[in-house]
Amino acid sequence: MSDRDTVVIQIRLDRGALRKGLTIGVLAALVAVPSYLLAGQVDPPAPAFTSGTVISAAAVNGALDALEAAVNDNDNRIGALQAGDGNGPQLSNSVAAAAGGVRVETCSINNNDAGTVSKDNSSGLCDWISSVSRYSIGIVNVQFAAGTFAVVPVCTVTVNNHTRMVRQLAYRTYISIFAYDPNGAPADTGFSLICVGKR
Repeated sequence: MSDRDTVVIQIRLDRGALRKGLTIGVLAALVAVPSYLLAGQVDPPAPAFTSGTVISAAAVNGALDALEAAVNDNDNRIGALQAGDGNGPQLSNSVAAAAGGVRVETCSINNNDAGTVSKDNSSGLCDWISSVSRYSIGIVNVQFAAGTFAVVPVCTVTVNNHTRMVRQLAYRTYISIFAYDPNGAPADTGFSLICVGKR
């Protein structure tokens, strides 16, 4: 059906219907449905309308009821996705995340050569980290706030100094970052941390 297609419905009421208080002998209705308003995979309901053919009100009502049910079904499925019923990805701060969903967190960690380490609170993205500490040269422990992850998260570390290499050991409640210079010696460096895990 194109945007300009229309359907003309003619309904003739018999004498019995007229005796019951209906005063209309013939009802003509013009229905135009733009294609962008049709819902998903809804097929046109029976009966097929043919010009000049008489059709009963019950048949028209049945067809409209079937169309209404299909559209309401699509609306319910879309509503369930929007409500985050657990059937799709659920990222914190991007879509509604139901209990048990996935959590994605990020934070920048400052670490200078003098051994001072801190989380970058100016971004407002580091509330999921309760503390950071420098264990020794090149080793930083990042403690997650209680209840941040239900399982060991998958984390990515990006160093601020391109001459540094890192490795990491992640646990459910914290992650340890080990940074090295090009010769393999421990070296302090700032880094950005992204962790993804189940709530």
